[in-house]
Amino acid sequence: PRVGWHRGRERRTLGLLPGSGRRERTHHRRWLGAQPLRAGAAEKAQLLQALRREQAGFPGRGGSRPGPSHRSFRGLPAPEERAQGARLGAIPRFNTDGTLANLPVSTSFSPSWTRWERSSGTAFASVSHQINDDWTFKANLDHTTGKTHSLITYGYGATPSDAPFIDKATGSGVTLYAYPREARETRNSLDAYLAGKLHLGGREHDLTVGVSSTRTISKSDAFASTSSWRHDIANVHTWDGTAPKPAVSKTGAHNDTLVQQTGLYASARWRLTEPLSLLTGARVTRWTSKQKNHDTSGALTGVSARQEVKHKVSPYLGVVYDITPSLAAYASHTRIFNPQNYRDVNNVPLKPAVGSNSEVGLKMAL
Repeated sequence: PRVGWHRGRERRTLGLLPGSGRRERTHHRRWLGAQPLRAGAAEKAQLLQALRREQAGFPGRGGSRPGPSHRSFRGLPAPEERAQGARLGAIPRFNTDGTLANLPVSTSFSPSWTRWERSSGTAFASVSHQINDDWTFKANLDHTTGKTHSLITYGYGATPSDAPFIDKATGSGVTLYAYPREARETRNSLDAYLAGKLHLGGREHDLTVGVSSTRTISKSDAFASTSSWRHDIANVHTWDGTAPKPAVSKTGAHNDTLVQQTGLYASARWRLTEPLSLLTGARVTRWTSKQKNHDTSGALTGVSARQEVKHKVSPYLGVVYDITPSLAAYASHTRIFNPQNYRDVNNVPLKPAVGSNSEVGLKMAL
């Protein structure tokens, strides 16, 4: 058995400034030089992003090999990230009179107390078994938990729906608004497949069949409204980045989103002649999603955003012709079914993306 552990922490300050880099033992400062596109001018732009990020990881991995045909691995990595001075929103482009505001590219409306923190841990197991000279069975199981917490500000106009315009004389016109968020996610996934060779027609063909399943539960907490908190920046040109920190609290209400996807798949490479191969494959997918809503007492108030796709077939067909040992011509066509992690303005998961993809070209091994 082999077991290894690693522990580390990294703190980074990122910026686009003239200069060189210096690397320290555990704390890194990186400076990158930047120059804008030129149109007959020699001016240079400088961008300073006041973002401090800390990363800590405690990954572990173990392995065993009971016999020459069997292997297993297991582990528990746990990365953590913290970002200070996180940004949200855009920088005003115009003054109230319609002229360009020309704010420095280093402008940020994020006080030092803004946060974006994410932690996650994954326990995994992998098993591989050599059945015989032609066939191998492999299975991978993952269990991942994660948590995200953020308190972010963004600069806008007199209300959160009014675009900001800068008063050219006073520098006023931007108001800060706060946005807190906290979410937790648990994901379990399994992928198991059998891969081997078929001997048909005097030729050797490749075949893979398998099953995959993923179940994800996301919990999002509701916070008391921060609409009463706002900070008017008197002058964006002289503002020092300070603002009073808003008080945030959870209401007890939360939404739980359950997404589950299960698929059966198979792929094969049929060697029709020595240089010509036919590639075939298909995946049958079942995908469901729903959101459970809970009130401030934790009681279930209803289920919304129900979505379900049954027996969605995604075929694949391709052909490869080996012109030389290092050059091959190929053509392929496949249907696409891709569930998404994105959500709409109502925090409802978007429907899976569907489409098709066709390719024709040459591949060369160098």
